[in-house]
Amino acid sequence: VNSDGAYRKYPGSYGNVTAGKIPRNILQYGHACARQRDYKKIAEANGWKAHGAPMPYKMVKFLLEFLTTPGQLVVDPMAGSATLADAAEDTGNRWLITERILQYVIGSSYRFEHRPGFERYLTN
Repeated sequence: VNSDGAYRKYPGSYGNVTAGKIPRNILQYGHACARQRDYKKIAEANGWKAHGAPMPYKMVKFLLEFLTTPGQLVVDPMAGSATLADAAEDTGNRWLITERILQYVIGSSYRFEHRPGFERYLTN
């Protein structure tokens, strides 16, 4: 053994809730949530393919609140269902997303219909 024992780990060492502002080191969020279900229903009802593996909205919102301050720019180069953009709107952040699959872009645009200043332009 090449250790003085100061760094011994025991089963469950990191599983207990701790006090303070640092969140637990394991984030657990379900794969399905109301926002994702709504997104998929609207996209499919309009004939657009919905992204198959959207991120949980609550997880993205938590991370934005923990890691950013309102007004900061957040970027998602593989936006999929635009969950990051949706959460950024709710946390007061600016956002920039890209997605190479047009059906995902159009399908996720329905998330923003109720947002001020939103306009959708579709051309063939």
